[in-house]
Amino acid sequence: MDERQDIRTVAERLREERIRAKLTQPALAAIGGVSKTTQSGYESAFHPPDALSLGRIENHGIDSYF
Repeated sequence: MDERQDIRTVAERLREERIRAKLTQPALAAIGGVSKTTQSGYESAFHPPDALSLGRIENHGIDSYF
């Protein structure tokens, strides 16, 4: 699997988890300490999330283990 494919898998997983938790993108962005635009970028595979934001959302019950 190439890097772009890995990012897409992470993006899909983040979106699935956000929906499972019944959160909007702005709500998950706030939990992760990022902007809504950044969260959208994570979910559209524009760029991968950083470890700090993943740790923050994990503390709120979002599964960040892929």
